[in-house]
Order: sequence, then C-alpha cells, then structure tokens
Amino acid sequence: MEKNFKIRSFCADDIFPMCDIIGKCGIAEFKNCFLANTKEKSEYNAGVNVIFEMAGIICRNISSCKNEIYSFLSDLSGISEIKLKIMKPADFTYLIKEVFNQKEAVDFFTAVSEFFISD
Repeated sequence: MEKNFKIRSFCADDIFPMCDIIGKCGIAEFKNCFLANTKEKSEYNAGVNVIFEMAGIICRNISSCKNEIYSFLSDLSGISEIKLKIMKPADFTYLIKEVFNQKEAVDFFTAVSEFFISD
C-alpha cells in the first residue's frame, strides 16, 4: 500500500473510543482462554491455544463494533468512513497496523498493562 495518509498524534480523548472498541471485541471473555488451557502440559501448546481462542473471540465480536472502528480510524487518519469501508482489505489492515504502531498507542497499552502486572 502506498502510504497516502498521516496518523495524527493520539490524545487523552482517544482512550474512550479505544476502550469501547476493546470492550466490544470481547476482552472480558479472554480470561476463559487461560482457564481452559491450564491442563495443557506444554507451555507452547497452551500459548498457541490461548492465541487462537483470543483470535476467535475477536472475530466473533468485531462486527459489533465496526462503526466505532471506522469512526476511530477516520478520526485518526483523516480518511472518510465511506472511503475506509471500500478500502482494499490489505490496505485497511495496513492502516490498522500503522495506527497501533504509533508511539502513543504503544505507550498507552504499556501503561494499561502495568495495572495488571505486579512486581
């Protein structure tokens, strides 16, 4: 994809739509993925199972927040929601990757993860 867009910097107001999208994608169901794999003897196999179960949860739930995703991506990229909806799948995926590779997005998820990781 030719990068013909610029992702604006994230701001505090972006936390709210991100949390809404993450919640609607089924994050609350993720704990069941770990619980279901506690009997797996191989850590590698347990990890692979968890990843696939999480991906399944996201795939089952993502359509419930597609309008929020289009709105959020449009706001960040300046690309209209209509253009996002007709974008080639590979280009759309690249855009999502670019959004979540932004320093502010990485910093946000790092900060949030610190709530759940204890020393």
